[in-house]
Amino acid sequence: MKVYGVSYSYYSTSYGYTNETNLTITVPQGVSSGLLTVTNQFGTGTGIQVVVPFASSLPCGSATVVCGNQCVNYGAQPNIINGRVLADKNSSSFQSYVNTCAQNNVASFAAGEELEQVQWQYSYDQSNWSDISGATSASYQPGALARTTYYRRMSTHIEGSLGHRAYWYTSETVTISVQGKSPVPVASAYKVSSCGNTGQTLQLAVDQNNDNTYTNTSYNWWVPYAGWTVNGYSTVNNGGSYVTTNQTVTISIPPGVAVGTYYISTSGNGSCGNKSADAVITITVTQDLPGTPSGITFQKNYNGDDCNWYYDATCAIVPGATSYHASVDGGYEADGQIIASGGYVTFPLNVYGGYNATTTITASNPCGTGPAGSSTQYLDQANPQCGYSYAVVYPNPSSAGVKLNNGGLGGVATFYDAQGVVRKVITLHEKQGETDVNVLDLPDGTYHIRITSDGKVRFNKQLVIQH
Repeated sequence: MKVYGVSYSYYSTSYGYTNETNLTITVPQGVSSGLLTVTNQFGTGTGIQVVVPFASSLPCGSATVVCGNQCVNYGAQPNIINGRVLADKNSSSFQSYVNTCAQNNVASFAAGEELEQVQWQYSYDQSNWSDISGATSASYQPGALARTTYYRRMSTHIEGSLGHRAYWYTSETVTISVQGKSPVPVASAYKVSSCGNTGQTLQLAVDQNNDNTYTNTSYNWWVPYAGWTVNGYSTVNNGGSYVTTNQTVTISIPPGVAVGTYYISTSGNGSCGNKSADAVITITVTQDLPGTPSGITFQKNYNGDDCNWYYDATCAIVPGATSYHASVDGGYEADGQIIASGGYVTFPLNVYGGYNATTTITASNPCGTGPAGSSTQYLDQANPQCGYSYAVVYPNPSSAGVKLNNGGLGGVATFYDAQGVVRKVITLHEKQGETDVNVLDLPDGTYHIRITSDGKVRFNKQLVIQH
């Protein structure tokens, strides 16, 4: 009769008896597997083989050799994780177990009387575990690590004479912590203006997609300048770094800071208790004017209808600018609205199309207004599918008279001189093809003609009169 198990109570069926009996076998600490003599109430019996897996059957218990956690450098390979119960190749108890396997013609790992099978698993949070492909040996050698990782071993064994495989035990968890890595800032250089009486604020952040977010448990921020703060904390007055688990902080710069270059440092604190090397962010303080606006263009807005089109202007955001202004020939003016999420500035000019419009945009900051940028673009006046043509004024230049064609719509044509004074107003009748206008009474010069219909501007161009 052979008796197997992982505790000191065994259930056995006797040879030579028709009834079953329970045997309790007490094994002293440290006894190895082998043939033992057992005494029961019927006398002394021999030939009873007791297999003792370990002195302690608990995973990672006192009888195992290696169970400790590890700390490794970022990108380094940890030491091998030795096995647990019935699996530590360097353990004398395990060697005795292997000998028992050999006596039963079983040569593979943990495939003796219990027919143990194992599967190593890993996790990054100790909640979600995944099998490691091919990791079915007594021990496991992890590869190079870039983040703290947890490992454990699941064991199953044969249960019953039919060979059913059942869960046996789960090892304790081994934690391999990765030393903190120097953070990677989202941006390593910033430029701010010190003009005016208002201080500046900057949002600084480390890259959340970089591997350092897995190795650092918190971040140190050091701003060594009086009056500067990080999230309202002065590292100068308080004599130490600002420590936070957040990856974004707000740096406040006081007004009147001298022109120059300033340096802010951040480092990571690893799960092993170490501090990483510093990453440096450069802040350049200037009193520069904003640059020239670029990317100037017109965009149709939705203030008109399907047959009359109106336009707003846009430009790219100018670094260092805090306000913008746009003007368009024809008397249109608007301040800019910064759309930070889109990286542009929009100007609600509501310009009616039908001419080559020139817009001029300036950018300003507390130091003043920078050089202007301009762009000319022809703006379509109306949708050709609306059933009438564009308003037309010809000839241009004119010597004696001009013809006004409003596409069959009624309206009003107004002539302005170069000073913006109204010099002539002509009523246009509905369904009238063309209207002749005598301009001999107007002195030579450049005039502006605007034709409106139902409150919409359909023509807005210059006319040159040369007698």
